Amino acid sequence: MKIWYKKIGDLKCGYDHLYDWFALKKSIEEHGIIDPMVLTKFDNAVIDGSHRLAVAKLIYPPDKEIACVYEDREF
Repeated sequence: MKIWYKKIGDLKCGYDHLYDWFALKKSIEEHGIIDPMVLTKFDNAVIDGSHRLAVAKLIYPPDKEIACVYEDREF
């Protein structure tokens, strides 16, 4: 699976308010984003990693690049 690097400001996700945001923020601040975001092939929508992206948008500048992969489904 090839890893692509996308600017945080170019990625979109939904927000879930019933999540341990503080623990996730602390983890990302200490370790960075470990697992790549999984994107759809056609519009770069995040299908796995939306919580990590939401926190990353708070602590990193919009031009910071993070690891991304495209979903591996065949159409």
